[in-house]
Amino acid sequence: MDIALKKTAVSVYVLSNQPMNWSAAQSYAEGLDGTLSNGSTISANLVSIGSEQEQSIVGSFVQDNFLYNPAFSAGYIAADGGDAAYVWLGASDIVSEGTWIWSDGSSFTYSNWGTGDLWNGSNQISEPDDSNGQDALAMGLETWPYGYSSTQGLGDALQWNDIDDSNKLPFLMEFSGDVSRIFIGDLAVAYDVNGNAGQVAKILGAVFGSSEVSNKEYAGIGLDYLDNKGYSYEGLMDLALKASGCVSNEDVVNKLYENVVGVAPTAEQAAPFVAMLEGQSPQHTWGSLGVMAADLELLTTKIDLTGLAETGLEYTPFG
Repeated sequence: MDIALKKTAVSVYVLSNQPMNWSAAQSYAEGLDGTLSNGSTISANLVSIGSEQEQSIVGSFVQDNFLYNPAFSAGYIAADGGDAAYVWLGASDIVSEGTWIWSDGSSFTYSNWGTGDLWNGSNQISEPDDSNGQDALAMGLETWPYGYSSTQGLGDALQWNDIDDSNKLPFLMEFSGDVSRIFIGDLAVAYDVNGNAGQVAKILGAVFGSSEVSNKEYAGIGLDYLDNKGYSYEGLMDLALKASGCVSNEDVVNKLYENVVGVAPTAEQAAPFVAMLEGQSPQHTWGSLGVMAADLELLTTKIDLTGLAETGLEYTPFG
């Protein structure tokens, strides 16, 4: 299974290319675990879409992956959906025909049903049509029926269609809320860049170099020490500097300077920082000097801390 992730201020969207029927996809989502910033645990659901703005965000995310991500290039066709490709969304009218319910319990107040010229002359103007008992909601990845030009069929790419829930399709899930962590199989992702995840990313960049921010094992160790072992930002920085091989004040200054600035310091450039570690004002410990360096905009830009707020910090859980 390949997945793609998108973080917004209110949700984390998870797109899976593993074809499942609608019920299996919803069950899979409910089996996933996540954590909110307040520490409470959550599970996922197939996505619910409550506004035109969210439809635009979700639609662009889905379309970009199916157009440009090789892992999602295969089309998954629903024969009863005009032989077009679709992705599951999280609503159905299985319980009561015509009454659409989002699987997360939210109100079905917004819709984006397929419309097109092929409805002309029929007794309705759009999907859903409940053809042969269709009960599950999917988003089209192309115009349907397949082969029609835009607006000429029954619906266009990113519009919604009711299709049979037995179709096996890729699906879009959602962790709702101020999400801190999500866990999907072997994948763990931390989004709390204003908290522990951000501190770990900055420590990795300052001590081991910006390329090591993507080291999932290191990230997992760092998060475990902050989350579970009672370490502070400064304490973990001190531990990381020692683990990196630093044995002297000069080692610490040289390592931090080179990873933050990009070049090794001259003796003259290093001297004021070494003096701080030796007791001259302003005094610093290894940990506090490391934190000062890691918090510099030069370093946060280098590791793209802003970008990590959306992509998250992938890690391998430790212990």
